[in-house]
Amino acid sequence: ATNLPVTDKFGVCNPYVIMAIGSSFHKTTVKQSTLNPQWDEAYEFPVQPSMLQGMLLTLTVEDHSAALRDEPVGQLSIPLLQLMVRKEWSAAFDLRTMKSTTNDDTPSTVHLRLRYDPGTEGQ
Repeated sequence: ATNLPVTDKFGVCNPYVIMAIGSSFHKTTVKQSTLNPQWDEAYEFPVQPSMLQGMLLTLTVEDHSAALRDEPVGQLSIPLLQLMVRKEWSAAFDLRTMKSTTNDDTPSTVHLRLRYDPGTEGQ
């Protein structure tokens, strides 16, 4: 991710991402004190071809706090139908940010590489 917003008065963010498709989800590791985290982590979701239409991959970036409750930083949703057209998709997606303590207008982005492997039907 790049240019995450500053969400507290100390100017730090301890981001992690929750990825969800329907009721299935994964959570990344927490990256300490950075507005430009790199996760380089891979996750798999079991998705049937019939699920692609109308389903979304939703990513929520949260700011981890040891003392307080974690706060949402931003969110984005990607239609899975795009993966039927492109089996592999690598792009920077704009993050819809929740709040920021700065007046910076530079968009926050999350860089993703998505891959759809339909496998062998009937197995």
